[in-house]
Amino acid sequence: MKQAEAPKTDNSWGVVPIGASKVPVRWIVLWIGIAGWLSLTFIATGAPTGITALALNLAFLIGLILLGSFTRTVPIRTVALMFFSGAVMMGLVGALEKSIDGTFLDPASRFVLPFIEEALKLVPLLLFFAKAKKFSVWTLGVTDVMIMGAASGAGFAFVYDAFKHVHVQWTHKLQWLPTADFVNWQFLSAGHAVWTAIASAFLGLALLMSHKKNAAIIIASLGFAYAVLDHTASINYNSNNSAIGGFFSIVTAKGFATPYVLIGTIFGAVLVDTWIKMRWFPKASEFKLPKRGDSTSGLGGLWDFVLDRRRLANANFRRMHFDKSSNANMAVAILSQSLINHHNPPKLAKLFAAELGIDDGETIPGDSGQIPYGLASTGKLATTDSIDLPEQYQLIARISIGGMGAIYKSRHRKTNALLAIKILHPHVADIGNNRQRFDREAKAAAALKHPNLVVVHDYGITKKEIPYLVMELIEGVTLQDEFGKQGGLPPGRFFPIFDQVCAALIHAHSKGVIHRDIKPSNILIVKNSETPDLVKVVDFGIAKVIDPRGLEAQELTQTGDILGSPLYMSPEQCMGEELDARTDIYSLGCVMYQGITGKPPIMAENVVKTIFKHVNVVPDRISVARPDIHIPFALEQVIFKALEKKPANRFSSMEELRAALVQARQSMG
Repeated sequence: MKQAEAPKTDNSWGVVPIGASKVPVRWIVLWIGIAGWLSLTFIATGAPTGITALALNLAFLIGLILLGSFTRTVPIRTVALMFFSGAVMMGLVGALEKSIDGTFLDPASRFVLPFIEEALKLVPLLLFFAKAKKFSVWTLGVTDVMIMGAASGAGFAFVYDAFKHVHVQWTHKLQWLPTADFVNWQFLSAGHAVWTAIASAFLGLALLMSHKKNAAIIIASLGFAYAVLDHTASINYNSNNSAIGGFFSIVTAKGFATPYVLIGTIFGAVLVDTWIKMRWFPKASEFKLPKRGDSTSGLGGLWDFVLDRRRLANANFRRMHFDKSSNANMAVAILSQSLINHHNPPKLAKLFAAELGIDDGETIPGDSGQIPYGLASTGKLATTDSIDLPEQYQLIARISIGGMGAIYKSRHRKTNALLAIKILHPHVADIGNNRQRFDREAKAAAALKHPNLVVVHDYGITKKEIPYLVMELIEGVTLQDEFGKQGGLPPGRFFPIFDQVCAALIHAHSKGVIHRDIKPSNILIVKNSETPDLVKVVDFGIAKVIDPRGLEAQELTQTGDILGSPLYMSPEQCMGEELDARTDIYSLGCVMYQGITGKPPIMAENVVKTIFKHVNVVPDRISVARPDIHIPFALEQVIFKALEKKPANRFSSMEELRAALVQARQSMG
């Protein structure tokens, strides 16, 4: 069979396989650019001078990172990107100086250039704010912004100082401030990294205070104005006009004020971020540092956990002050889930089991239900004493447990019919409008009548206010189990299974219901004589009613809610935006991709990175993910059209997706 061509992508530079890893092309370009810039600077200034300039500015930057180590969250790779960007800004300044040298603008350059240089050093930081996803920006603290700004200034200063000190010796008086020049009891220059660190720290504080717009503008302006003032003073200390030199010497205390301003700025930034961490970090037990043996990863994972705790505090502060910002809400949601994922899953499952009154007992045979977000089932028998269901229902054994509820194999005492009963966790039912969501799930599911959907028999709330849902019992395995056995599906099973999934969702969408949590563990495969692979789509637990008559139901799921399974969530779902039926198309595209390759199209080390990839990164083409298999180009086109980042570029309906799958199957002959 002919090898499928690569789908067109415009959202990623791609990756390059290096050993067992895949390195993004954009990072290769970045490091090549940094290496080239270093080489050019060393060649032009002489290696000793260039290396000295690089070492002194890096020493300041590293010292700043260490001082902020208790509050920093920004990754080192972002700091490196800022450093390189600052060096590029120096190139622009150099070109500007050459263009005005000897012109009528030259005399004014001593006053204009400091303003331009300080502004340009902040450009990489401002571009980061503009281009980065808002939920990422809302997780930054004052220390983070200060360090990123200092990195841009250090990159700028590395090139500037290397050329400046080719013939002029560096004169130091403060060993802890290696970038400063000191001549005749005058600090000529505290250093570009210092000025930008001060200006960016004030900018970070302004970002924190942006809910008070006027105060934020004043704070940001003060930091920038001081940086420009001290920078201008370092150039004009020996001005021919003694009045100008004297003025700058007085207002900056001969440059001595800047080291103290820097010290105050650093400790002020750390204190503000520490206060936010202590005041606004949620006190839930799941967010505490995992004890030894309780974490799902090693030291690297523990450090990620620590950083996510700090990010969560920053995002929560902004959420409380930006109550209309879905970005802050989303940041809190995904960071909370990321922290939960770090803990030992069985221990969390036992916590839920305790709240449900589940005692230790025999292991349930075949209890392989996948737990959303990494929560694992303990596989224990349930007691009927703690869950006061109506007397006609008897719990037999737990089938699975998840973040929202648990499902039990049950029996109707009068008819002896076997049933499945879903029970919402008590602690979940007490949160917000979850009980209303559960009630809506029951009504939505009860309105759906289709052979590929589970039949709902009854629902209600017990005397202890525990919501329950009674459904037909499906004796089968999940599609996740099938993927685990085979690493994918052969065409003879792939097309019939996904045709039935499409049929079920077409029916749901026609009734005004979107599922919003399509994933392999919510697709059951039942063996019977009539249909070898009978599909049942289950769990409409976070379904959304989109029928115009269902306005009350629509209001229960506000824009900004993050509900779903990160491996299969659409970009708009990740961003907390308004959803329609096309979110199910994207999720089903993820499952189909896994049905071919044996692995999800988007996967990262944690929830936050996975969500970021869904929004920004195009999956590997199937021939890259599984070079050992060959599929028709038409089928790969179908899958990647379903995986388009923009809903408008996907199939317009589930009917259209189903028809495309039929055509792809026919193309195979």
